[in-house]
Amino acid sequence: MRIKNIRITRVLLWVLMLAISGCTMQDTQPLGPAKNSIQEDFSSSNTQSGVSVESKQAQFTPTPKTDMISNPALGSIGNLVWEDLNSNGLQEDNEPGVAEVLVNLLSGEGKVIQTTLTDRAGEFSFGNLSAGEYALEFNYPATLFSPQHAGSDQAKDSNADSQGRTGMFYLEAGEQRSDLDAGLVYPGHAAVCPLTGLPTDASLLENRPIFISISHFPAWATRPATGLNSAPVVFETLIDEGQTRMQALFYCGYPAQAVGGEQTSKFDIRGVRSGRVFYSELAQLFGAGLIFGGASAEVYKEIAAFQCGVVDNTENPQNIGDAGLNIESLQAIAAKCKHSRGNTELDIWHFGPPSADGEPAGKFLMHYNHLNQTRWEYDPSAGGYLRYQNDPEAPNDFSLSTDKLTGDAIVRQNVLLLEVPHEVLNRSGTIISFDLTDERGYAWLLRDGIISKVCWSAVFDDYATPSNRYRPFLLYDCASKESVNFATGSTWINVVDPSFWLEQNGEYLTAKQPFLGYGP
Repeated sequence: MRIKNIRITRVLLWVLMLAISGCTMQDTQPLGPAKNSIQEDFSSSNTQSGVSVESKQAQFTPTPKTDMISNPALGSIGNLVWEDLNSNGLQEDNEPGVAEVLVNLLSGEGKVIQTTLTDRAGEFSFGNLSAGEYALEFNYPATLFSPQHAGSDQAKDSNADSQGRTGMFYLEAGEQRSDLDAGLVYPGHAAVCPLTGLPTDASLLENRPIFISISHFPAWATRPATGLNSAPVVFETLIDEGQTRMQALFYCGYPAQAVGGEQTSKFDIRGVRSGRVFYSELAQLFGAGLIFGGASAEVYKEIAAFQCGVVDNTENPQNIGDAGLNIESLQAIAAKCKHSRGNTELDIWHFGPPSADGEPAGKFLMHYNHLNQTRWEYDPSAGGYLRYQNDPEAPNDFSLSTDKLTGDAIVRQNVLLLEVPHEVLNRSGTIISFDLTDERGYAWLLRDGIISKVCWSAVFDDYATPSNRYRPFLLYDCASKESVNFATGSTWINVVDPSFWLEQNGEYLTAKQPFLGYGP
């Protein structure tokens, strides 16, 4: 009898505690379906900006929003999702917040640990957070995301990338972060960059595309490179004996001033090096101007007509990695040069879901020689392929490539191998040329963890409509001649000679480019 009374007393005490705390069985339910189900079943009618979204919000219970932090050692993360009316990536007074946007808080391992919806003003917050690494993921149907990290004011920019994710950041104990935002752009309202398929500031499309010749040799002087994450297209090309150089095409946007990375020079973009003969081919494809750091007389006569700017190396003339220019100069050159290269038609490439058959290629190695190797590893959480470069002093050691201006990892949604016959023009092997204009050939496109063999062409008659404008090369299915889609986002192009070959080397699909020899 005594034991029975004790059990009854414990049950009554448990019921009393529930009544006092206001706890319900609802509080113990899981957060809801997985991300894909949430996006598919999401269902409230959102008429902001005239867009109606059908959903089933009753199936989803967000994590309660917490504004009060009772423990001073706990922090919070939040701020705003807004409609970026002019697609410039900056919050402006006339741009409204967007309600009912699904926001996931991710752990340092990329797992969803809390979920919430933005309120009527577009604001959100996650509270009671311990110190550690976090990221945010924004989900809203039928929209694009604003350009990431536009401008220099972190409180006014958009932190989400083209996939709706922020980079990982560290929350200190008790820190209250209120500067993490996402700009949304509705299709049809946005100016779109023809080289990425992403929204951009319409005024920037009036400027001339600018190629900058950027070196990554010698490694001690030029790495990590600066500004590459702001270039929608980067070419990597052979210059001599297995060394390569990058030609970064700046268009649709420009690098922000250093916000999270290391800046040790007065120049924002460093490592600007000499011109090469084939730069005229790149310039003609994109109607671009050129910025380079000098050239031999033989080379200069071939590319001088496309030069838009010069670089400065007055800070340290003995260090070849110090030649460069600042961002203001780049923007001024692009604006000044916009009418000097003739008419341009850049809206040639297609972006969308994969449109060509392929084979798995989550890990890819580009091998020029043992001192110059690059790994590309597909990471869905990063939204594309992460770049890793080997160290010439320790060729078997690879490290993640970052942008020196921001400290962010270099990631590309597309990695393209463009097969083009090369010609070595001198005995020392330092002048290499190739033709792109009025040529065609094979290409290999890596996107979404797969590789597809396709065809490319810059032959006049292959375009749908005749034009004397500068136009990028076409990418198409070799059999059907139908256009092949790039993944929405940026592209890295390795130009290789037909002597290269592909082979599976352990876990990496490997492209090997042999030494081209010496010229006459």
